[in-house]
Amino acid sequence: MVKRLELITEAPLPDDYGMPDALGPDGQSLWRRILSEFTIDDAAGREVLSQCCHAADLAVRLRQLVDKDGAVVRTKSGLKENPAARLELAARAFICRALGRLGVLSEPLRDRPGRPPSSLV
Repeated sequence: MVKRLELITEAPLPDDYGMPDALGPDGQSLWRRILSEFTIDDAAGREVLSQCCHAADLAVRLRQLVDKDGAVVRTKSGLKENPAARLELAARAFICRALGRLGVLSEPLRDRPGRPPSSLV
């Protein structure tokens, strides 16, 4: 029995292709913003981007905890830094490092106003 091909009328947006299902709104937003400006079509690059997006979702959840509980929490032994604040910072630092390794941070600035560097004068 031969299978008939069907025309797909609702194809996913190009930047949604390969987006992990488990991403929250912030991770999805990062995924779309990066892929709207850069082409990342290798499996390793997509996996790094996926990890960045998961970390973005985590960072937002941690920020909500810090906002709710405060940057400092009271313990038996006194005031201590809220562990969620440190974890949020680690998640955000991971995102920056990973995006740098993907090469999306190294694009030169365009139409930068101001004087040229002194080496060009």
